[in-house]
Amino acid sequence: MSSNITLSTNQVTLSGAPGSTQSSTVKVTNVGNKALTVAGGTRGFAPISSARASTAFDSSTLPTFSYYNGATWAYKKVTFTVPAGSQRLFERMAWQGSPKTVNGASVTPVVRMTLLAPDGTFVANSRPQGGPATANYANVDVRSPKAGTWTAVLYSLAGAGGLHRPDPARHRQRAHCPVRADQPGELHPRAGCQQAGQGLDDHAGQRWGDADYSATFASSDGHQTSESVILRSLIPTNHGGGTFSGAITGGNARAQSPAQTFSYQFDVAKGHRDLDVALTLAKDAGDLVDGILIDPNGELADVNSNASLDPSYQTVTQGKGVQLFDANPLLPGRWTFVVVVQNPVTGSDISEQFNGTVGYDKVDVKAAGLPRRRTRP
Repeated sequence: MSSNITLSTNQVTLSGAPGSTQSSTVKVTNVGNKALTVAGGTRGFAPISSARASTAFDSSTLPTFSYYNGATWAYKKVTFTVPAGSQRLFERMAWQGSPKTVNGASVTPVVRMTLLAPDGTFVANSRPQGGPATANYANVDVRSPKAGTWTAVLYSLAGAGGLHRPDPARHRQRAHCPVRADQPGELHPRAGCQQAGQGLDDHAGQRWGDADYSATFASSDGHQTSESVILRSLIPTNHGGGTFSGAITGGNARAQSPAQTFSYQFDVAKGHRDLDVALTLAKDAGDLVDGILIDPNGELADVNSNASLDPSYQTVTQGKGVQLFDANPLLPGRWTFVVVVQNPVTGSDISEQFNGTVGYDKVDVKAAGLPRRRTRP
């Protein structure tokens, strides 16, 4: 091999308080027999165009085509414009595909999406999976999309087994351009660290949670590679608690896999009577959400969801809230809260916001006739 480069890691995670500076180093190795100069950089993306629309879809009346297996599918075309200078295109879609009975069998309608470039070239396709609880969300990602009018072809099984709703498919496209250094939350490479190692400084974002960027590397022989950089801003809790938020979209419902996960971290000091974490969905209790609280040793402290049994233990109901507690958190240090969204999401919108809180010493248990002290005098 005359020339090539390899990286010491495939991902860097940088954690810290919002506004703080965190650092890491990636070692770049020349595995060939030719001297190379390596330039390092950082990359994020910012939206330059965005559009959202709702599209009626009736699988009983739309035009059809024959699928590869001989089945008949109904389709509908939707067009949108991608501006010049875009380096990344996201096309997202959500629909309400509630189970229904067709010919005595339970069927959950599925909508798929194919993207065609302005010249008609096939570019990408969504492939929702799952069984009785299928996906009702699609996300297609296109690199270096051509400018012009694109076509999204939405298709579902024709007839009673397909999607039949007056306002089922909500779709949104967003074009992104690259964002370089000196933007809020960006990585800032140290000058002069281009060969033996690439230093990375992170001015942690002002919002807590995870954000993803790329560290890029290019050699004088034309080789290019990158690695993922996760910026994890801690939830500030030094003034008695903190808040966090996120947006639920969905997943493709592959067997036993969650639709989405979110991870948050925060530091807990000594001396608290209890640790309290709560999450509230903005509007739709139909999204099933699990919360997992993990102590600094990686051990499970609590787990809960927005699903609960009624007093008769016969019926499961879902609410908008999730609450978790840990009595006497004896381990000070960095705690983790993981939000797990289960398939399928409701499909009633492209996304749903949630808000959460981290607090201390909120739990107070009282019982008549019992002493209030922890120990006898």
